[in-house]
Amino acid sequence: MLSLFAANFGLATKASRLLFNAAKPVVSGYHRVGLTASGVTRSFVTTPRVAFPAAAKKAAPKKTTKAAAPRKKAAKKKTAAKPKVKAKPKRKAAPKPKPKPKIVLKREMLPPSSPGGPYLQFAKEYHAKYPIKSLPEAAEAMKKCGAAWNALDKSEKEKYYEQYRKAFEEYAVKRAEYFATVDPEIIKEINRRKKAKGKSKIRPPPPPVEQRRPMTSYLQFYHDYRKEHSQGASDLKILAAEAGKAWRELPEAKKQVYKDQYMARLETWRAQYGKSAAASA
Repeated sequence: MLSLFAANFGLATKASRLLFNAAKPVVSGYHRVGLTASGVTRSFVTTPRVAFPAAAKKAAPKKTTKAAAPRKKAAKKKTAAKPKVKAKPKRKAAPKPKPKPKIVLKREMLPPSSPGGPYLQFAKEYHAKYPIKSLPEAAEAMKKCGAAWNALDKSEKEKYYEQYRKAFEEYAVKRAEYFATVDPEIIKEINRRKKAKGKSKIRPPPPPVEQRRPMTSYLQFYHDYRKEHSQGASDLKILAAEAGKAWRELPEAKKQVYKDQYMARLETWRAQYGKSAAASA
């Protein structure tokens, strides 16, 4: 039995080798010839897949679906037409104010400078005689000038006091003319720059004494009381307190005299300087 099985197995292997060699393409000249599937015979060794290739699968037919019927739109309910509202006219925006041009300050726009006091009048004359030639000599020259001023007596100094009074009168006239004609915007610009530097503002000169508003009835009483009692008073605060107490204890008839005098002075002042005072304020 074993010998028969071995003989059959040997024959089977030989047949499979022959089939394998037969399946190879045969080269004939310049053409390559291959065996087709029809030329292969089935044996007990070959499989059905090799002998008979599987048939191509047929594509499944596509399912066709009927288009759904369009839905009917619901009828819209008719609503009453709203009355048209007229649009309000748009308000025109207020025009933006134009920026003010920057003021460039020049020397002639500035107020006149105040004259120096009596000592400065003397110093001008002294340094004209003894000019300072170099910066290191300036400190020594100023010391000598101060010593020369202190060496003068009152009669010699009176000359320089008189020079100062004349210079100040001229300065007061120029200052009044300047504030009467200058543009207020220039004053604002000067004060803005002074404030930035921490300096005091410039202000227009006060009006003369005769143009000032008259004193009230109580201030006139205090002025009279101070003339009578200022000799024995050592402190102005005590004197003011005593004057206030005396005013409160004053009979009403005497108070009325001061009030009438004040009203008369006020009417006169309003008639003469009221308009100019209101304009300057």
